[in-house]
Amino acid sequence: MNRIGLSDECKDLELIIEDLTTGKETCEIGDTHYSLEDTIDYLRDFLQELENLDNQIVEHGNTPELLEQVLEKYSELWAFQLSFTIDSLPRVMSRGR
Repeated sequence: MNRIGLSDECKDLELIIEDLTTGKETCEIGDTHYSLEDTIDYLRDFLQELENLDNQIVEHGNTPELLEQVLEKYSELWAFQLSFTIDSLPRVMSRGR
């Protein structure tokens, strides 16, 4: 069955989270109610959701429903990037096109 998975995006996002945690990557936070830790927590949750979608794709292939869910996740990530600018995050988002 033909599939396009999300494993590369998950690996990239793991690296971004690690780099944010260790200070190798910075994040411009546009909302004063959020901290860097909040941003990292959001990205960890997002990564978990991407991994779950990837597992579903591995199991079922690229169904229209799963592809729609992937597009929704990438829309969320684009919106996130507008308020929480992370220089390397567009690399992950460009893979989802």
